[in-house]
Amino acid sequence: MVDLSELFGEGWCVTLTQLACVQALERMGVRDVTHVDDGVQLATERLEAGGMQPEVLLLGRGLRDGWSLIVELEGTLGWVGRDRAVLEALSVGGRVAASVFEDPTS
Repeated sequence: MVDLSELFGEGWCVTLTQLACVQALERMGVRDVTHVDDGVQLATERLEAGGMQPEVLLLGRGLRDGWSLIVELEGTLGWVGRDRAVLEALSVGGRVAASVFEDPTS
């Protein structure tokens, strides 16, 4: 079993969806889906810089059989994966979408 709090720290949201990664990220509001060599390092740098970021960083990875895993590590603007409208957009057409999160402030 994986301890996500040990892996990601004290605040995170993980979304699993039955969509290709680019499609999932677009439905989650990402305007410019771009490859990032080390997304976790980028997220860490953004968190260490403090302050409010102008946009949420979503890190996605395609899985087998058309599934995707999306990770958010910055909850200062809210967790995108918790938004009801986002989950509805990810599950259109009978697809499955689910999110889990850990937020020490809620």
